[in-house]
Amino acid sequence: MNHILQMLTKLLSEAKEAIDREGLIAILTGSVGNNDEIDESGQAITVFNELIDKLKLNIPKDVDYRANIHSYFSIQKKPNDTILMDMMINVFHVKRFASELFIFKDKGWQKVNEDELQGLISKMIQVLLVDYKPSLSILKSIVDGLQKSTDVEELVEDKQYIGCGPNMFNLNTFKVVKNNLNIFPKTRLNLDLDMNDVVSDKIPPHFDNFMLQLANFNHELQCFIIQHTSVLLTADTKLRRGLILYGSAKNGKSVYLKLLKSFFYSNDVVSKTLNELEGRFDKESLIGKRLMASDEIGYRNRMVIKRFNH
Repeated sequence: MNHILQMLTKLLSEAKEAIDREGLIAILTGSVGNNDEIDESGQAITVFNELIDKLKLNIPKDVDYRANIHSYFSIQKKPNDTILMDMMINVFHVKRFASELFIFKDKGWQKVNEDELQGLISKMIQVLLVDYKPSLSILKSIVDGLQKSTDVEELVEDKQYIGCGPNMFNLNTFKVVKNNLNIFPKTRLNLDLDMNDVVSDKIPPHFDNFMLQLANFNHELQCFIIQHTSVLLTADTKLRRGLILYGSAKNGKSVYLKLLKSFFYSNDVVSKTLNELEGRFDKESLIGKRLMASDEIGYRNRMVIKRFNH
């Protein structure tokens, strides 16, 4: 039982905001059918009491809700992967965008890879069913089903907001607002904005000095690089340009690339040379990415650049 309680603690620490409280309440409090195979368990009651307390669910405590869950999903003995997939759609805020799955976490809608999602699903199933542990093959089948299911809603990007950790920046009002389940910012940056942060038109001195040195003390070039960087952090793709930085060693090129990459989540960045995009399907790796940045350009001839421009 300690193992299940530890599982619950890990689940809540990793993805508390991802849990759909209304959906969870619905399956816990659904009408109970005739299910004589489930004997009330004091250990299960302890788990459900902890779940109710941590999520502040307004439902009765000291109840073994497994019978309700079995009744809700018409589980006879062991649940199959289809039932478990349906269960996860009910209890998690999970949606899809560009064939990738996202869950709503403390930093808003976040892309999740297969391993992370399998881990969350495994913990949730063991918490809800207590005495059942899904196999790796079942977990993989559930994730595959979620990726294809028409019951998983598609996210629609909103250009009005920039996602910044636990909050968002409203480009219309220039104010910081809380993340919202119904808003999927087109631009999602790997930085945190506080509700008390105020946007200023003044460039921070250290950043201004670094950009001036990067531009070899050319103020016009410095202005261009700053504008280019700013555009990358918005949803405006019309003004974006590809940059090739060249020069002697230790002049700031790599530092600038690291700076750009630091603004984005690692799974939104791809680091490839132009040679690695020559193949017929190689450019598919760019789908859903926010930034392509590499320390090497890697082209052998102009035809590569021409195909890349197309």
